[in-house]
Amino acid sequence: MRRSSQTAILIALLLLTPPVVFGAPLVLTPRTFVDLVNTQRPVVVGISVILSTETAPRLPQNHPVIPPPPPSSPQTPPSDDASPAPSPSVGTGLLIDTAGLILTNNHVLDQADQVTVTTWGGDRFDATIVGRDPKTDLALVRLKPRPGQPTVFPAARLGDSDAAEVGEWVAAIGNPFGLDQTLTVGILSGKGRALGNSPYEEYLQTDASINPGSSGGPLFNIAGEVIGLTTAINPSGQGIGFAIPINQVKLLLPQLQQGRVRRGWIGVMIQNPSPPAADGRVSGVLITDVMDDSPAAQAGLARGDVIVEFDGAPMAQVRDLPRHVATTAIGKSVTVKLLRKGLPVTATVTVGELKD
Repeated sequence: MRRSSQTAILIALLLLTPPVVFGAPLVLTPRTFVDLVNTQRPVVVGISVILSTETAPRLPQNHPVIPPPPPSSPQTPPSDDASPAPSPSVGTGLLIDTAGLILTNNHVLDQADQVTVTTWGGDRFDATIVGRDPKTDLALVRLKPRPGQPTVFPAARLGDSDAAEVGEWVAAIGNPFGLDQTLTVGILSGKGRALGNSPYEEYLQTDASINPGSSGGPLFNIAGEVIGLTTAINPSGQGIGFAIPINQVKLLLPQLQQGRVRRGWIGVMIQNPSPPAADGRVSGVLITDVMDDSPAAQAGLARGDVIVEFDGAPMAQVRDLPRHVATTAIGKSVTVKLLRKGLPVTATVTVGELKD
């Protein structure tokens, strides 16, 4: 009888005791996103581009861009000798320093004849293109204040996209369809996504709504730090948007400020090895061809070799190699570990420059 009473008391205590929570949970309040947008929207700008051609740039379907209006209305057809009028395009940008340096997408500026930036305060500035990188869809522009305009600007806080975790809250601010300073909220849905447009893709995926005009805008974490730059959508789905990780942006930023991005190159054609390892996993990168007089050829790499490590970094899948080679300093000699007919081989490759 006494044991039954003790058991009943223990059960009651367990029911009244709150569950143990491992780690500090993030507490969201009704003002969480209100505070985020109020503090961070000054770093978000609108970008208007006058295109020098009759039509908008031809881009992969998953890069959202507002199509320009037709050069004339159906009621007033142009004469045979009339030249097409410039067409405006709309996008978003992110202020990253107090001197007026702005990050955006390269496809926002494609075929641009004139760039105008509108700040949250309503000031309109002319801007010049500083640097562009089509392979990662990044571009950098600088404001040109006229007399009487502000010369000091707010700057975004750039976070750590590597530390961002799938499932955490994120928010995007942009100008979808020209609707200035639109806030959309969602979660980080995935990391390391590739859409097949470039070997350097490693997008963040989110269900925060991204639409034409949002391109080049920031993706914030809940602390108000920028973890990505929104760039693409899945045109056949809903709630599937993509952002360039801010750590990739920070890596390329010094070169963008110099006008262009230079990438490493070793001169191999590659694919995943086949068949995969006994446990079903694919490990290493199979060389299917080596270009004549390339750094790889000079180092003795050959067709059929499987690269398992490049400059100390393991090669787990085929897209790992282009990314690591591209970010390696041109002229650097690196150690490459590979398997040749199943036997380990080590080679030294001097990285060359990838030409356009």
